[in-house]
Amino acid sequence: MSLTLATGLLELVGGEEAVLTRLRAHFAWIIEASVVERDGSPVAYARLLHVSDLAQPDAEQSIRAFGRILLRCLPRCEGVDVQNLLPGGIPLTFGDFTGGISRLQRQYDRSPTQVAWTRPQALIATTAASTGDWTSRTAEASTMLPMLYKYLTDLTRIWCTGRSRPQDIAKLRTMQAALRGQAAALSLPADSAPLSAMPADNAAPGGGVDHLQQLVDGIADSLTRRIVDPEEHRALACYSRDTLRDSVARVRDQERWHLIGQEPPVALDQLANALTDLHAVLAELVWGTLGTTRETGSARSAARSFRQGSE
Repeated sequence: MSLTLATGLLELVGGEEAVLTRLRAHFAWIIEASVVERDGSPVAYARLLHVSDLAQPDAEQSIRAFGRILLRCLPRCEGVDVQNLLPGGIPLTFGDFTGGISRLQRQYDRSPTQVAWTRPQALIATTAASTGDWTSRTAEASTMLPMLYKYLTDLTRIWCTGRSRPQDIAKLRTMQAALRGQAAALSLPADSAPLSAMPADNAAPGGGVDHLQQLVDGIADSLTRRIVDPEEHRALACYSRDTLRDSVARVRDQERWHLIGQEPPVALDQLANALTDLHAVLAELVWGTLGTTRETGSARSAARSFRQGSE
């Protein structure tokens, strides 16, 4: 929509103040809403009250959505300054992170139709490029997962026990390089959906997140790098239990095992169990009594030597 047309529509409904009044009436959590000048440009300013996560379960997404609404209702504004506040005007701060903020600029705002069109374009491109088929991908996954489990068990054994030989470290590095290379080569085959028949604002089917790639990268890259740093153990305890185990479950659901005449491989259950055990060890290091033992120090030393060799 052109700026001239948007401005004309705004005048027909009574101008900016009338729109802001209607927004205040519609959104119960608005504390302040106005148009302010920032560096010579009009900015849509708003502060919203965050009462509780129960009453506002998707506060982070809601604040971004409200920022987009302001931009579209106030056409002369080039950006927004929207923030959720706790009672008393307290920002939603957790450690070094402050959430519930939108500073969206008009140049980065995209309509639902523009966003929805992005995925069909990607699917059309990948289909034209012949990115592969599900049968070949699933067969590759069935051979990759046992290697990933072997890598995880060897890595955690060396880290936990602090016992390793140079050839053990070299073997881990070889497996790590192979897994990372295979993960980088993965791609999700495009589904042959009738894209031309879809409504413009509907999300295209297929595509999405490659959970197998995320799982392999998460173990062979992120976990391997971070496990040597004691400062990361608190985050890794949650990462191994929630993110990585969730990826295991999603790989089980996403891959089309029936195409190769198999049930989901046993390696998936083995990975889930190994990640559960790793979470228990990390949780004990962070919240238990193992943090100062000699065994813990030797485990960290062994893992550190692996990291230095892999860099």
